Amino acid sequence: MTRMLPDRLSRETTEGEKNVFRLIRDAPRSEGYSCLHSIGLARHRRKAYGEADFIVIGPAGVFCLEVKGGHVKREAGTWIIGWPGSQYTSTEGPFKQAQASIHPLMDELVARLSFDFKKKIMVGWGVVFPDIAFHEKDPEWDLDVVCDIRHKDDFIGYIQRLARHTRERESIAGRTYPDRISAADCRRIVECFRRDFDLVPLVGDLIAESSRELAELSEQQYSVLRYALDPDNPRVMCPGAAGSGKTLIGLEAARRLGREGLSVLFLCFNRILGTYLRRQISSDDGDVHVWSLHRYMRYVIEEAGFGDQLREAERTTDSDELFRETYSDLFETAVLALADEGTAPEFDVLIVDEAQDILFSPIIDAVALALKGGLAEGRWLFLYDPDLQSELYGRVDERVLENLIRRNPVRLELGENFRNPEPVVDEMCEVTGVHKPVCRRKFPSQVEYLSYENEAEQGKKLRALLVKLLKEGVPASSVTILSGTRKENSCVENYPPDVGKKIVFMGGTGFPVRGDDCFTACTVSSFKGLENDIIIMTDIPAPHRDSNWNRSVVYVGMTRVRTRLYALVSKEFLDIRFGRENQHSEVKNA
Repeated sequence: MTRMLPDRLSRETTEGEKNVFRLIRDAPRSEGYSCLHSIGLARHRRKAYGEADFIVIGPAGVFCLEVKGGHVKREAGTWIIGWPGSQYTSTEGPFKQAQASIHPLMDELVARLSFDFKKKIMVGWGVVFPDIAFHEKDPEWDLDVVCDIRHKDDFIGYIQRLARHTRERESIAGRTYPDRISAADCRRIVECFRRDFDLVPLVGDLIAESSRELAELSEQQYSVLRYALDPDNPRVMCPGAAGSGKTLIGLEAARRLGREGLSVLFLCFNRILGTYLRRQISSDDGDVHVWSLHRYMRYVIEEAGFGDQLREAERTTDSDELFRETYSDLFETAVLALADEGTAPEFDVLIVDEAQDILFSPIIDAVALALKGGLAEGRWLFLYDPDLQSELYGRVDERVLENLIRRNPVRLELGENFRNPEPVVDEMCEVTGVHKPVCRRKFPSQVEYLSYENEAEQGKKLRALLVKLLKEGVPASSVTILSGTRKENSCVENYPPDVGKKIVFMGGTGFPVRGDDCFTACTVSSFKGLENDIIIMTDIPAPHRDSNWNRSVVYVGMTRVRTRLYALVSKEFLDIRFGRENQHSEVKNA
């Protein structure tokens, strides 16, 4: 399977490019290949700005591909391309377009990686017609550069044919290249161009002019994926702090394994995170089932006919006992009953995100019943935070961790933070006392503290801040208000800010509708695993160092932000953070 960067297409992508995206992504024998799509080429020699539909990078070479979907014809020297009703004309034509795209690409290689590096990299071009059989001959092109509907089952065969054609043409011009590009050099080329579309907004005022930050996986994270996808490594434990990409890795692993034809159960603890992740899975991803833990258990219990017993337990049982024991007991009974009927859930792979909230007995033992081979012999990937996030629910059982380790899993630690601006991480570490991870984002976005005397003043300052952000053109959907307490005790609930935009409190049935430009609000604990460009923290407990729960609320809340963090805090919070001799009504850019 080809590594696609980015791994998702935008809504504006044409159907032809979508078809080619899937063709390249799912191509057999494409291990070692990467493909960049919609790549800007600022060094175009004839235009102010050019774009390559796809750039394929692999052992055979680097190839710029132009995609032309729909009908194709040429009349009196003018090309007419597209489906009836949405056609366009071009005097240049696809072959000249594709050929022209290689020159700015080579210029970029020279500018970024040196002329000597470029001399060992063979660069070619081709044209893809995903909807027709193109067999027209012309002095302008050779059919070896064409990939059409006849080649959809052998894309790598086309690339190899294109490589031979390019090598022959370059040889005539007196240029020779190594037989293969090394894996290390392929990575350097990918990194060279990936920066063009992985840059992030610097400060909040850029959010209105930018699309949402594109998530990227580092080479370290891709190594985790490679291990997780390798059947020779059926069991993988992946510890990592907040912002290290655990959820991203788990979701991508689920997609890829699903596309390979495996049935995948993806579990997390938070209901809101489960809803969000379920929306990221499409029919193209195969047999992938995403659930929050207790919703999945409830589903199986209901399927086995024990729903009445569960509802009775929910009415009469202490909540801690209910979630620790009753659910798992009824779930185990339900699975065994379904097994007698031959309808018990059985998955090829189990992936657990935020596993620190699930790694306790008997819950994990019950979940393992749905995995072929169980925890001892089955295939699983556990992604978890061993630090302060585990204190929010306080559920991690060291005996369960030791039992998993006895299964000889591959252990791969994620040690870098890809989500938070470095000044935010610095401040979080100062407040909580945790060890600072390596930060990959360096732009200077400081934490802004806004202090209040009482709850009513906190509500007024929250409203003023929301009004300010709206005036600056920040979309409401880019802002999430987090509360360090329960919903019924939160500032948003008791002092709802009237700013002309809806505020959706996530949790229960509350979840923003797609495309709805509204503010979101949530408790810190329920927002674990999620993120947003701007986070406003409210109802924050004072960060006493002897209270792991207080520190964990601050840790989780601060590490949800991608761009700008505001924190509404009490005077007690500021006293602890900055010392009583440095009291301020507001402390900005801490």
